Order: sequence, then structure tokens, then C-alpha cells
Amino acid sequence: VPFRQAIAADVAALMTAHAVFTGYDSDTGLPAPLSQRLLKGLLREDLGFSGVVMTDCMEMGAIADNFEQPDVAVQAIAAGADLVLYSHSQRLQKSVHSRLTREIKSGGLPQDRVHEALRRVLTLKKALGHSQSAPDGRCVLDCPDECSRFMRKAAARAVTVICGENHFPLEGCGADTAPASRGEGWQVFIPGGSSTGGRGQPLNDLAERISAACPGARLLRYTDGQVWTGSQSSYQLASNNRLLVLADSDDPLPLTDEQIIRSTVFSVGGPFALAALPRPEAAACTYDASPASLKAALRFLLRGSAAPGLLPVDLGGWCR
Repeated sequence: VPFRQAIAADVAALMTAHAVFTGYDSDTGLPAPLSQRLLKGLLREDLGFSGVVMTDCMEMGAIADNFEQPDVAVQAIAAGADLVLYSHSQRLQKSVHSRLTREIKSGGLPQDRVHEALRRVLTLKKALGHSQSAPDGRCVLDCPDECSRFMRKAAARAVTVICGENHFPLEGCGADTAPASRGEGWQVFIPGGSSTGGRGQPLNDLAERISAACPGARLLRYTDGQVWTGSQSSYQLASNNRLLVLADSDDPLPLTDEQIIRSTVFSVGGPFALAALPRPEAAACTYDASPASLKAALRFLLRGSAAPGLLPVDLGGWCR
């Protein structure tokens, strides 16, 4: 009953207990975080839960005393958990991370299962306002200096080139171009949303920073079925200008295939939306729209900072 009520109230995430429920899974005798019958059968299919499933700490005795580490983390993800919790040993955390990475690369964990878990986690992060920042630009969590440095480092390492590596940094937008001429010939396109506020704010923040650094670029926003540049509506994209498209992971692109093919696309919400597109001239992404990630994106696009990130999903033949 409590689970039915929680799911009916659209709870975003559930945590499993390290308990065996023989009434539902008498065949395997596995505890909940390892039971596909419970996680997929009961929670997903019978009760209709579509949010994130996370385990309780996998270092607790019920798991640690009866199952091998880090194998059990792989088993939990395969059974249907979206997040596995390790909250004590940093050494074990690293071991689990390495093992999961190997399993994903080797195909030991089915790709569909990995995609499913990643989508749910990214959706939850967005719903919780993960990309929001305080008025002074700090992370909402007001992290201490060490945490902030870690976030900046992680954001820089997450930037990922998907294709067209030689098209970055953006030509004519860097320090080797006279400041007044930077961005000339570029159109920066935001596909949807108002100019300020709401879910589209991170895209606008990044676009405004690019515009400030590249005064020659033309900033375009698509809203109400029209392309706007400043207060001018019904603007037609110039076919002879280079096109930078800023996208979120679930924003449709109101562009023709021909426009996309000749464009450079940067997603601030991961690579998922790009998989359905024709391959653009160049594409890259980061995996959230936090202030640290937006700064990393800006450094990559304009200064050519390294992009060491690796795609966690297969984009159907896209490559660097």
C-alpha cells in the first residue's frame, strides 16, 4: 500500500531495502536490489513506477557479507536498479566504478539497460533543478572550495566531442581574432523558450556569454513559431553563414535536415536528442547545465579547451 500511494503521488525515486521477499521472488531468494522479479516485474510492470530506483548502501552487512564486491553492483544494475549506493569506502567506490565501466564497454551490461538508467537519472536531475544557480552564480548547494574545485574539474572532463573534432574551437571566435571581429559570420541559434527564465535559462546563459565574447555573432531565438533576433521576428536563417545550435537533451530542433547537416550542435543535456538527427558538421555535448558545465562549454567552444569526455551511449554510427 505505501508504494502504491507513493507511485500514485508521482514520487521521483524509490530506495530498495536489503530484504528478501519470498512472496514475490521465491525462486531466486535474492534481496530486493538484486531481484529482477521485484525491480522490473513488481515495481515497473505491476505498479507502473517510472522513476529512479536506487539501492540502499551496498556496503551494509546484508549485501557485503553474502555477495562479492564489486560484482554485486553489476548484478544490481542488470536487475533494474538505476543507481547503486556506496557510502563508506572510497577505495570500493573506485573499484565499483571501474568494474561498471568495463562491463558497459564490453557489453556485459546490456546497452538498453544502461541507456534506461541514464535517462532516468538525467530526468531526475533536471526535475530537481540541478542546473539552477544562485543570483551570484554559485551552485545552489553553496559548496565549500574543495567541492567547487571538484565540480569545475568534473565539468571540464565531461565535455565530449561527438563528431567533427577539427571544427572546434569555433573558427573566428578565439583569441587569435581581433575582439571586434570575433564571431563574424556566425549565427547562434536557441531552439525554443523565452529569452529569460524557466527551463531554457541555461541555454540562454550560454548563448549570452558567447554573444558577449563574440560581438560579431548574431543571436537567434526560436519561439512562437518564429525566429527572433533581438526584437525582430520572422528572421530567415542565412544559408551562407555558419550556424551554432545550442540544444537541451529533449528540445526538438525546428530546423531542416539541410540546416542541421551544415551546423555545429552543442547540447547541454547529453547526447540523447542528437541520436535522432542527421549527422551535423560537428557536434559536442556536456551532461548538465550547471554553472561549472556552462563555463567548461564556453572554454571549449571559444578557446579550444580539451574535451576528454567519452560517450556513454552508442549514437548509431556517429564518431569523432
